[in-house]
Amino acid sequence: MNDTDSGLEGEANMGIRTTLNEKPQIAYATVIIAVVAAAALFWFTQTDTTSGIAKRMYYSDDDGKTYFADDTNKVFPFDHNGKQAYRAYVYQASQAPFVGYLARYSESTREQLLQLESKASDPAAAATISQLRNSGVEVKKPGETNWVSQTSKQGQDIMMVTAPGGGAVKGIVP
Repeated sequence: MNDTDSGLEGEANMGIRTTLNEKPQIAYATVIIAVVAAAALFWFTQTDTTSGIAKRMYYSDDDGKTYFADDTNKVFPFDHNGKQAYRAYVYQASQAPFVGYLARYSESTREQLLQLESKASDPAAAATISQLRNSGVEVKKPGETNWVSQTSKQGQDIMMVTAPGGGAVKGIVP
């Protein structure tokens, strides 16, 4: 690569940065689109191949040390044997499966979902439930104490799971 090529790349990067600084809504929209795309990709990798719908997901009631399978439609956290159970995203590389991160609905989202549960057959309520399930989610790494929005920069970093020694992982489902 010559100096001219490097200069053009630098100018293109500066143009992008300038645009994002002047119009932060573009950056926010890009992050949201990336989150939705990642969630959709993860969802499609966790579906029952016969019906196309995930029936069970992993949860943990001990901060990701262990995990168990239960119904996909749980509003998490939920009570499990006297402890709070959170959604556990389980991955595997060459070693044993591990919990990459945990998720929970924010308290207000959780309350809304619980109120709408009995109205799930109503199309308007179903749409609201779907929207709430894709927003209002907080995430954290096992062992950490702070929960952050999945749409934040910290949340995005948490959801980019790598193997404990580094390298690629594959999400697994029950």
